[in-house]
Amino acid sequence: MGCAAAMNGFRVGMDYVRSHEKAALVCCVELSSVHTTFDDNINDSILHAIFGDGCAAAVLGGRTATEAPKGAFAIIDDHAWLMEGTEDGITLSINEKGISCKLSKYLPQYIAKNMKGYVDGFLEKHDLPFEDVDFWAVHPGGRRIIEEAQNGLGLTEEQCKYSWEVLDTYGNMLSPSVMFVLELILNEHKDELKKGNDGFSQGLAFSFSPGVGAEGILLKVL
Repeated sequence: MGCAAAMNGFRVGMDYVRSHEKAALVCCVELSSVHTTFDDNINDSILHAIFGDGCAAAVLGGRTATEAPKGAFAIIDDHAWLMEGTEDGITLSINEKGISCKLSKYLPQYIAKNMKGYVDGFLEKHDLPFEDVDFWAVHPGGRRIIEEAQNGLGLTEEQCKYSWEVLDTYGNMLSPSVMFVLELILNEHKDELKKGNDGFSQGLAFSFSPGVGAEGILLKVL
């Protein structure tokens, strides 16, 4: 599942709380350092420079809008989309020394070209205009990844400031990364509520998987 594993975790967690009426713990642990190799391989050297270890967790509760506390973030829906003609974008392989990943030099271009269609299709399912999305949790997969997501969607650095902060502080931790971004957004939302302001209303979080796939969730503030 790669960097999008958190999105899959949220999807399974949503199904669990709906069917069992119990809370679910979604936990993402990535230990990229376990797969460190010291061969004379430029691809592996790049991977070791990009990816880092990380862990993040979230508790999902199956509550109705009236039961949930004011200001809570609710996952309304999830959406996955496979970008056509991007098979070489992110490839994973298992060899005698562990798991290896190869990123195409065209990956940023694939993201820039396809993300608008992904987001538009997601929002159309809920009759939401693009302008009504007031927070964005973009997977901080690297400088070019965030830049091309911004370019493809017409977002500013200010709108993606949370992703830039996580990338600058922790690097790309794979699946936990977007959860770190969501934590920053949630904390800012709480701070605004304490000041008597409205905070956020709804937003999107998404990551990328081998394929190349875009996988995300739509969140609404109750």
